Amino acid sequence: MILFLAACSTKELPSNSNESAEYSELITAIETDMEALGATAFAMAVIKNGELYWSEGFGTHTKTGEPVTADTLFRVASLTKPMTAVTALQQVEQGCLNLDSAVDSYLDGFVMQQQPLMAASLTVKDTLRMTGGLVDYQVQSGEDGDGMMEDFLSTYLEYSYFLSPPGRMYNYSNPNFVVAGHLVEVCSGAYFSSY
Repeated sequence: MILFLAACSTKELPSNSNESAEYSELITAIETDMEALGATAFAMAVIKNGELYWSEGFGTHTKTGEPVTADTLFRVASLTKPMTAVTALQQVEQGCLNLDSAVDSYLDGFVMQQQPLMAASLTVKDTLRMTGGLVDYQVQSGEDGDGMMEDFLSTYLEYSYFLSPPGRMYNYSNPNFVVAGHLVEVCSGAYFSSY
């Protein structure tokens, strides 16, 4: 909520990136919310027209006890889903993806070994709407790096299955967005991390 409010502020931003005093109300709100929620760490940046105006870290890293700075890395986890949806829709806008097309028309070898006919009916739209029917892969191994999505999918397709036919029901499932992210990689010709 703080990020949304900060992004919608009409107040003119200062030009000096180190002026925390200009953000004293925001800092107080962050610290108050962190205490109320029991959050141990938070970092925020204010960017306007592509320029960093202010950034700061709050709290401490839970594993190391080190103070959080503006440069502390956080796992972004499900925050990547809206970013993935935007990049997929950019590929739709550019004519590379069609929301109603089957995923296997873009990804060679996209066959769910246990249910190949269902895999053939999975559409791009299904992945973005969480209606793909894909079972959620419960082990989150924290893979990262270039090629991670393709590697994940090769194992997933071999051992996983559909909970329901694609398009039939909503089911929150991370693999939907791994598929969507890999579609972006295929269309753009670039790994998602550098898109």
